[in-house]
Amino acid sequence: RFPREIDPGGCSMSEAAVLQALQCACSQDPSVLKIGEQQLKAWETEKGFYSTLAGVFTNRGVEPSVRWMAITCIKNGADRYWRLGAPSPVEDEEKAIVRSSLLQCIEEPVQQVSTQLSVLIARIARIDCPAKWPELLPFLSEAVRSPSELMRKCSLVTLKHVIKTLAARRLVNYRKVFYDVTTSLFIYIVGLWSGHLQEGVAQISAGSADSAVETLEMSRVCLKILRQMIVHGFPRFSTILEALQFLNNLFERIPALMQLRIQLPPEHPLVGNLEQNICLMTKTLREVQNHHPIGFVPFITPSLQLVNTFVFTPDNQGQLFERFVIQVLNLFSQILRCEDYSPPETIRLSEGKKLRLAVICEMFGLAIQLSVLPVHTYTHACTH
Repeated sequence: RFPREIDPGGCSMSEAAVLQALQCACSQDPSVLKIGEQQLKAWETEKGFYSTLAGVFTNRGVEPSVRWMAITCIKNGADRYWRLGAPSPVEDEEKAIVRSSLLQCIEEPVQQVSTQLSVLIARIARIDCPAKWPELLPFLSEAVRSPSELMRKCSLVTLKHVIKTLAARRLVNYRKVFYDVTTSLFIYIVGLWSGHLQEGVAQISAGSADSAVETLEMSRVCLKILRQMIVHGFPRFSTILEALQFLNNLFERIPALMQLRIQLPPEHPLVGNLEQNICLMTKTLREVQNHHPIGFVPFITPSLQLVNTFVFTPDNQGQLFERFVIQVLNLFSQILRCEDYSPPETIRLSEGKKLRLAVICEMFGLAIQLSVLPVHTYTHACTH
């Protein structure tokens, strides 16, 4: 028997009824699950529904699966009813309650719930930040510096989702907000990334595989944040010393992690984690070259050295794995095919552009002269 509150034929919404419907929606019994989903769907446009759901997910006495379902319902509602022009939009007062509740419980010990909270915060930030949610970014900026390890971890994951969302917005006022966030956080996140990576390597050397898995995962989260920041957060990253140092650091870290990887048995649980970090570093280089080809000029020679060391040097081919080879060759291809590095003869270029292109051509020639790539290898790559 089900209480009358969740009778799909219609009912009044109360906190107890919402909780019961959420529990039914988490049931393993298909018939019970269907009843719960139908009732939750019927309440989506009811005033007070989302603030009631917020009360459920902030209550840690409720089962994690039910809290997760409450967050999912808000996420679905945010997609449909959060914008002002939506049919039956959520009222501003109710939105404020939800936003406040999200920040209050961001330090969440249950990973499944924590991940869903991070996704929901980013989903709402896409619509409300910064105009309706000005406190979000300052809150996250402080939270990632928290002395609590759990708070730092949860806020970093949340920041990753929020940064990815904000980086995708192209209007000028939104770009300015993202530039400001990058300026305030970039150096600190670089320090976190470097610290986690060094700690993870030390843990691997000490044989602490379980600890290293989590440490390297947090390093990867930091790197995902940095990738969005360096690609989209600086109008000209080449004028920022810390950004240049970060890219130079990537060229140093990739060979070091590759060497560490081959020291582990193929079935070692950390091999996959190291490969993910290596591929993400290479992907970061690719995206920087793609979005900032002129600013990437100083890194052409290190890129060619990276390709030559791992792809065209037979002694090192035993270190390779498929995803890395694809990423490195794609970086090589991007450099060779970049139109900014090959000016059309029919277009009259400014003197500044000519100068930059002359520098690039000189660097390509220098790379060949220094045997970064053998001439026949370079010729073959350029013609295929």
